[in-house]
Amino acid sequence: MATSQAVLSTAVVQLNVTTSTTSVLQTVMKSTTAEPAENTFRICGSSDNCLWTIFSPIIFLVGIFGNILNVHVLRRLKFYENATLSLLFVLAFVDMTVLCVGLVRSWIRATFDVEIRDVSGFSCKFLLFLIYFSMHMSSWILVQVTCVRFVKTVLLDNRYNTVRKLVTRRNSIITLCIISGCLAALDFHYFFTNGIKDGECNSLTAEIFEFEEFVFTYVDLVVLVIIPGIIMIVLNILIIKQIKKLRCNKRLSTGSDGSNRMARKGQQSVSKMTKMLVFTTFYFVVASLPICIYLIVDSYVRPRANSDEEYRLDLLRACVYLFQFTHFASNFYFYTATNKKFRLELGKIWRGVGRIFSPVHSSDPSSSNEYHLRSGTGDT
Repeated sequence: MATSQAVLSTAVVQLNVTTSTTSVLQTVMKSTTAEPAENTFRICGSSDNCLWTIFSPIIFLVGIFGNILNVHVLRRLKFYENATLSLLFVLAFVDMTVLCVGLVRSWIRATFDVEIRDVSGFSCKFLLFLIYFSMHMSSWILVQVTCVRFVKTVLLDNRYNTVRKLVTRRNSIITLCIISGCLAALDFHYFFTNGIKDGECNSLTAEIFEFEEFVFTYVDLVVLVIIPGIIMIVLNILIIKQIKKLRCNKRLSTGSDGSNRMARKGQQSVSKMTKMLVFTTFYFVVASLPICIYLIVDSYVRPRANSDEEYRLDLLRACVYLFQFTHFASNFYFYTATNKKFRLELGKIWRGVGRIFSPVHSSDPSSSNEYHLRSGTGDT
């Protein structure tokens, strides 16, 4: 009897030890498997968050650097004396606004899980208005630049003298102010239709949500891409045809060598500017159209989507949005690649920066006081 009791107590002890060991192992396994997932969520979260976290800073830095150089080069080219360059100068600041408002917000949300629109009602309204307004302004400044080039390239007949005289820097700025006023009126509804609701920046009523999802997405498509894209494509085609026509006429002309050289120089200048605009227009349409189409599709698909479909929609949203932001970051590089004036001025800037950091030898006449005095008086 004593022996059986001893055996029974030994079995109970072994069972308790086994249970304890199993519970400890389960606890260790849970901690080792759950902790990396939690850390991964904090670092990246999901594929779309990874894209925002990795590529947003790259596009932002490349775009801000390029647009600052763009401003500096245009200043050296005396943008204030030319209607086209004045518009490109304004475009650089508008593009920087898009990058700062759009990319920075998305990077903060993906990296730190903080939505800056949710900070206050004003931040919600103002940031929504600013991102739409700046994007619309960017596309319509390109339209205005194309229109200026069209007038100066195609409308060469004497019948259009009055029109050509109207295309001045002053009138271009006035037109730009009118366009900005119209676009501001279009996007100003965000100050009344959106706000903090349930702790998040959102539409204030269900009716407003329906309008923004199923009406304003189409308005955005038309204003941002369709109308500007059609205008720029048609005008660029007419400009290219006019340049080809002028080249054919010049080949057949029998003017003096001096006049032919001057004509060729003028044609080359127009051709370079046109090439720059064609590249910019093409990339603008290609980069902006996918996100507008996505927003329309998302309005219909997301309400009925399951978790896997929502994951794919979020990933697609990150891809098309980042692709669109590359347009606002790349204008300067298109200008430099297609326009010799930009390349020459950029080279001068780099040489100037190099002189700052390179040692100046005393034997160099450019470092002597006499040289500086002669340069200041014009005696070189």
